[in-house]
Amino acid sequence: MSVVDISTWQNVFDLVYATIRDNETDQVLVTKAQIGSWADQCLYEMAEQAMFLDLLVEWNATVDSAEYELNSTGAGTLGLWRMEVDDEVIWPTTRRDLYRDNREWQTRTGQPRWYYLDGLQSDATATGLVVGLHPVPNSTISLRAYLSVVPDAYDSTKMSNRVKLPRWAVPGLVWGILAMVYSAENRIQNDRTAALYRMMYEDTIDRLKVRSFSRSIVSSAYGEGTRKAGMLSWRNLVPSDFIDYP
Repeated sequence: MSVVDISTWQNVFDLVYATIRDNETDQVLVTKAQIGSWADQCLYEMAEQAMFLDLLVEWNATVDSAEYELNSTGAGTLGLWRMEVDDEVIWPTTRRDLYRDNREWQTRTGQPRWYYLDGLQSDATATGLVVGLHPVPNSTISLRAYLSVVPDAYDSTKMSNRVKLPRWAVPGLVWGILAMVYSAENRIQNDRTAALYRMMYEDTIDRLKVRSFSRSIVSSAYGEGTRKAGMLSWRNLVPSDFIDYP
């Protein structure tokens, strides 16, 4: 028995259409746009619940600039879990704590030792995350942030792109899409079938949580190969962008 490869967006769409006995040419029951929208919803939900994908962002500080927006062009930023200045870890704090310790905290400059997130995100729909540094940088120091992010969204012009999920979890994305297909108002609407696919989809998310929270190698979302222990530092296991590994 042959094994069907499910790794690209085209694979996902083909499987959805085959399951509901529709096709991408006619789009009688659901359109590609609908499937793409549901796929993006599922990807966001999977990433938000399991935090399975990390992104490394590196840049140089601007003198006298305390605030920076990270991953502003990404599909979504869920959180910041580590910050480094010149390869040294700095620690989270809040604006309230900084004010309590020093009412003139905003004018203090030097080598940052803390970062804060509260009171900075004014746009609830922003994809990026704004972070503040304290003290305010007084030199062009190197900064490094480790983010939990949402994978690349569906792009109808890049159907051959690999879905940014661990390969074993891509069928779970298909099940999530099918749950929405059978919940929608169409000729094949079926609440019992939708509930079955939803259960299978949520099981995938539960398994993603277990593997992600134990800090499994996140780069498994980017390729098929494995890395030998001791070959690279843990920092190299976090992808610096959304480009597939060979």
